[in-house]
Amino acid sequence: MIPSAPPSDPPPHRDCRVPAGLPRVLVELGVSPKIVLLRAKLPPETLAAPRAALPVAEYFELWRAIAGVARDPTIGVRLAARYPTHLLEPALLACLGSRTLGDALDRLVRYKGTLCPEVLSVEPVGERLRLSHTWPGHPGQPPAVLVEAELAFLACLTRRATERPLSDVELRSPRSMGDAAAFAEALGAPVRFGAHEGALWLPAAALDWPFYTYSPALVAALEPALEAERARPRGPAGGPRATVRRVLSRRLGTGDVSIEAVAAELGTSRRTLQRRLRAAGTHFGAMLAGVRRERAQFYLQETGLSMAEIAFLLGFDRPSSFCRAFARWTGQTPGEVRRAHVDEDAG
Repeated sequence: MIPSAPPSDPPPHRDCRVPAGLPRVLVELGVSPKIVLLRAKLPPETLAAPRAALPVAEYFELWRAIAGVARDPTIGVRLAARYPTHLLEPALLACLGSRTLGDALDRLVRYKGTLCPEVLSVEPVGERLRLSHTWPGHPGQPPAVLVEAELAFLACLTRRATERPLSDVELRSPRSMGDAAAFAEALGAPVRFGAHEGALWLPAAALDWPFYTYSPALVAALEPALEAERARPRGPAGGPRATVRRVLSRRLGTGDVSIEAVAAELGTSRRTLQRRLRAAGTHFGAMLAGVRRERAQFYLQETGLSMAEIAFLLGFDRPSSFCRAFARWTGQTPGEVRRAHVDEDAG
């Protein structure tokens, strides 16, 4: 049976759920989540938040940052291959509990929107089956590393559930070129480059492959909540505090971080933004100070940047202004924090 098409396009403004196991697997592969978040200009707690979600554009930037920090073209495939089963989202656990690959894909087509505003297409092409993703309503293309990670995850889930090798499965990447042997070794399946869009190709008969992870009790337990989640409209991720933190993190060091600039980016007025933040129990000055403090601590502990360079990146006119602000935030001078970190590492 060919999985049915999605009932409708995903609702607008849905966000992307960050995989819960992503920071753990990044660390296992030698990639610092803190460096990734800094490069993506995202708040430092982004990957630690339970059920963290990001707007599509920021989710794409997160994956671009992963690729940039890893400096390993195969990082997306390797992340997918190592992803732990016990940290899978309910929609993916329901897929593992399905009777066959066809049933699993039918569920993934139906419940993909509970994870992100992405559509999974399953198309028969002669004796083959083509799996691909699209992002309706969102300009720009997803980074190749994300395309490869998602397709590789489907391949690895299939291997895990069917206990079959992936020799008759092929991943086609939109990446213009790459080391096919390195990708194939990381995935355990052939990989081809230069595709118009990413896709996973399988035999058409794969729809009937039985899942040894079949568990009707698991599916019955998960599906009511998945149906409720699928029907629930979702707005922007995290409310006004999280939204403002993300904007400040992205603009810090590269743009205007005044309340007027942030309000304009969010399509609202200064007064409305102030009112929303007060209702959330904070104010703009506290938000900006918090983002600056966290970024300063990272620069002091993880980089060799001078005080003048840190002050500039945090939007201060002079190093002395930064040092006074930092002492006010933490009760310590920047030099004391840096020396304490160096001493800790030496010990």
